[in-house]
This record gives sequence, structure tokens and C-alpha cells, in this order.
Amino acid sequence: MMFAVLLVGVIAIYGILMQDSKKKKNPALTEKKHRLSVEKRYRFLNENFLVRNTFRRVVDQIAALSIYTLEEVHELAVNYFTSALSVSIGLIILGAFVFQDVIATLLCALFAMVMFNVLVMKRIDATHFAVVKEFSSTLSSIRETYTIVGTIPDAIAECHTGKLLPKAMDRIYLI
Repeated sequence: MMFAVLLVGVIAIYGILMQDSKKKKNPALTEKKHRLSVEKRYRFLNENFLVRNTFRRVVDQIAALSIYTLEEVHELAVNYFTSALSVSIGLIILGAFVFQDVIATLLCALFAMVMFNVLVMKRIDATHFAVVKEFSSTLSSIRETYTIVGTIPDAIAECHTGKLLPKAMDRIYLI
């Protein structure tokens, strides 16, 4: 039994390493496939009558940050939603397998629904907090640069931004 688990683990690690080496050979093709995969999953989740309302709410909350492009919003929404959904479904399956009772499984399903909402909202809140923290440091940088340069457009152009805000600051500068 232990040998079988070890063999499966070695095969899985080998498969992952081979997948990574294929990605390194043609990164442009894998990027295109990744974007198509994300858009396909986005369309499925956005049109599925079981999850579309919750998924659209997640998309709206990520888009409300106004720092991501439409593709980035779709990718983040799909990643947040599918990871939380897979954990929730895994919890329901685990509860059904462990407890082997309908009532306990229904309680696990209820807990999984609550956990799903908490996981998604925590990820969105973490992103929101990162944006606020980065915006605070960017605003301080604009203030310091303004004291040196003397004009607001030049201060915005010369300020230090993190990895989330450069596009937003470029749009502000173009105004």
C-alpha cells in the first residue's frame, strides 16, 4: 500500500516537472491557451444558472477596485471563485464520506456554503487591503515628489507606485 502511494507521488511529481518544461519551450502559446481557458471558464460560470448570481457579484466587487483590466478581472474572479468552490465541494464530499449520514452531510453542506462566502470575501478583502496600502504609499510618494517638482502632473509621473497601481496612475496622468 505504501509502495503504491509512493509510486503515485513520484509519477505526479514527474508529470508536473514535464509540464513545466513544456511551458518553458513556448511561453507565448501557453499564455494564449491560458487566456482562452480563463475566458472559457468565465463564460461558463457567468452563464451557469446555479452560480451566476454569486459569480457576477464577485466580478463586480473585483471590478469595483478599478485597477484591473477586464481580462485581469475575469482571471481573478475565476481563480477566486473556482478555488473557493472546489474547497467547498471537497468539504461536502469529505463530510459525506466521513459521517455517512444525511443530516451530518447537510450540515457540512451548510457549513461549506458559509465557508465559500467567507473564502471569496476574504480574498477580495485581501486584494482591497493591498490596493489601499499601496495607494497610501503612492499618495505619500506623490506628496514628496510634489514638494520637489512643484507641479501635480510631474509629481504623478515621477511618483513611486507598487505593482498594482502603475496603470491607474498612468491613466490619471493622461487626464
